[in-house]
Amino acid sequence: MNNQTLTKAKINAYDEFYTKRQTIEKELVYYKEQFKNKRVYLNCDNPLRSKFWQYFYENFKEFELKELISSHYCENGSFSMSYDGEFEKVKNID
Repeated sequence: MNNQTLTKAKINAYDEFYTKRQTIEKELVYYKEQFKNKRVYLNCDNPLRSKFWQYFYENFKEFELKELISSHYCENGSFSMSYDGEFEKVKNID
């Protein structure tokens, strides 16, 4: 990635870089034991669009997670979402 690319990205307000689902699946398979009985907190990561949220949500039982939490901050209303394996909870952040 060169400086021109970064300059264009800076000018374009909506240009963001996301980790691809394929990359997440390929890497996290090596860390299942480290996630066992842990809370995963995805800071400033919109759970409605996040590939990390999607992956951990779908593999919650396989990773034996304790809880999955994500917070999202935006102009239209910030919120956090959590999942404990049974229930999703959404909380508005003022």
